[in-house]
Amino acid sequence: MSQKFALIENLENLLPLAFTEDLPDITTEAICLPSENVLAKIISKAMGVVCGIPLLPYIFQYKMVNVSVTPLVHDGDVIQKGTQIAVIEGSALGILSSERVALNFLQRLSGIATLTRRFITLIQGTGVTILDTRKTTPGFRYLEKYATRVGGAKNNRMNASEAVMIKDNHIAITKSITKAVQKAREFYGDKIEIILEVKNLEELKEALSLNVSRIMLDNFSVEDVKKAV
Repeated sequence: MSQKFALIENLENLLPLAFTEDLPDITTEAICLPSENVLAKIISKAMGVVCGIPLLPYIFQYKMVNVSVTPLVHDGDVIQKGTQIAVIEGSALGILSSERVALNFLQRLSGIATLTRRFITLIQGTGVTILDTRKTTPGFRYLEKYATRVGGAKNNRMNASEAVMIKDNHIAITKSITKAVQKAREFYGDKIEIILEVKNLEELKEALSLNVSRIMLDNFSVEDVKKAV
């Protein structure tokens, strides 16, 4: 599955829920004639990294196909307050009924991209890579992980099937880091990627002997991170 297809599929799965919880718009239905057309602009109210531009046509055309969207910026662009983001033309009823849903997606994803970019800027020149997690809003996995990529981070596991990640709960069950890794290799073979989370320097020492793909330092102090690295 391509990243673009996954992104749009994620959006299309959410749109029925998004519109169902927001409509009908009784104000717009009372004021706008079905035949009335308008031109609308999305304008930024703050500086940030924009994200979600490719989603706008799908959102505005979900209820009314006679609506066109002309993007004026691209995902990943740093925009200033007052920047025109997109122009929307067509049915006034369709545009105003879709406005809140469109802005909710655009604001959410742009906020994630903007915050991510702040951290990316802070680590420039250090050789460090920032990875995201699966701690996403339920249903928004591909969209929110896309936003972290736009901000400059790298995606870690998209879901729990992409790699074995042994954490404290798994270790608590097996009573041993080594045993947990052994069980994973017995089940999947030697070619499976194994990510191992450790919570102290003693566990790190054991983990280093197990030849896993990646070791994660969970809630380490700054001093212990320095010792571990």
